[in-house]
Amino acid sequence: MDAERIQMASSLFCGRSSEPWRDRVHGWFQIFDSLYQVKPAKMTPGNFNGYNAGPNQHRFRALGPDRSEAQLAAQQLLEDLFGGRIQEMTTKLASTFWAAWPNGRFLIHKTVDLNDGLISKHPDWEEKVKFGQWRVYHFGEIKKGLQRGLPEILDAFLGLQNALLVTVTVSVEAQFSVRLMMAMEKAASGDWKSRNLPMVSPDDVQMASISMTSLESATCKRAYTFIRGLVLGHLEPTQTLETYFTPHVWLNNKRYNTSEIRDLLAKEPFFAQSSETGITDISEMSTEKLRKKVPKLHWEQFEKYLKHTQLRPLVRIRTTALECTVGTYDPKNRTFRNRISVFLVLVIDEAEGTGHESIKISAIFQN
Repeated sequence: MDAERIQMASSLFCGRSSEPWRDRVHGWFQIFDSLYQVKPAKMTPGNFNGYNAGPNQHRFRALGPDRSEAQLAAQQLLEDLFGGRIQEMTTKLASTFWAAWPNGRFLIHKTVDLNDGLISKHPDWEEKVKFGQWRVYHFGEIKKGLQRGLPEILDAFLGLQNALLVTVTVSVEAQFSVRLMMAMEKAASGDWKSRNLPMVSPDDVQMASISMTSLESATCKRAYTFIRGLVLGHLEPTQTLETYFTPHVWLNNKRYNTSEIRDLLAKEPFFAQSSETGITDISEMSTEKLRKKVPKLHWEQFEKYLKHTQLRPLVRIRTTALECTVGTYDPKNRTFRNRISVFLVLVIDEAEGTGHESIKISAIFQN
């Protein structure tokens, strides 16, 4: 299985898997070509037997110095990379490192060979290059933040269950902007070292999408977790869906039991499952505005359903409508295209005495 995933990684990071990945990788390879001449014959491929992630292996989940130290080491590696300091780079790499080369090869090498395999072209970028939007992830965070299946591909060759993934936007004004990643391991000496030469990062979609922290209302945050689960393919178990939905859910023009929703979403998803899909906006609206956006027949059928619904308030019940916009990310132009909307009707139930609110989805309409 790992060999198959490493082959998938090769297709991704060498730009062979899809047009967005080709654009993403091609941009970085152009930059790398401006920095270095590569001599493949001087760097013999190394052996890869995986990374030890046993029960006694240190796992990096700390919120304190581990993260800041890993980020600092990654920044120093990038500074050496853009400064043409190959010897210094070798001190910040693990004993072997993965690399995706502009010639389309995806290999692991011995770090001691790097000095012979690269020739710096010394472009005048070191003083101009800027770093921003740093993120440091442990494996659990990566699994929650990326499209289902992608974290496992990264883990297959980078061993992310006992490393931290550091990502950053690297830019030189008016020349380029690219998002890169490095898998950082903590050596026995306490120093942080990268298991790969910087590669393009798949979290550029996540960074371009809206985040939950940008949303203020509890209803928008609830809608966000549901839509994000759909986008990333994380809503499989029926019990997961039951936490989001009322016992019966209206979908476009018909009422369904919650248990039926999973199969319906699998057969007819709202949007294609893709690592390039992101959430561009979530906003509340009045039901009157929603009425104008939904096909007339669907809305009339929904109103008839509401008259016979079995929902009853514990103390009081409120409803609100939301529009959730999803698009396909274009890494070349760093924007979203092919935007579609999903409309949700949420029921807010407030329990007597506690003031605790239960927010669940009672209806879904597609644009």
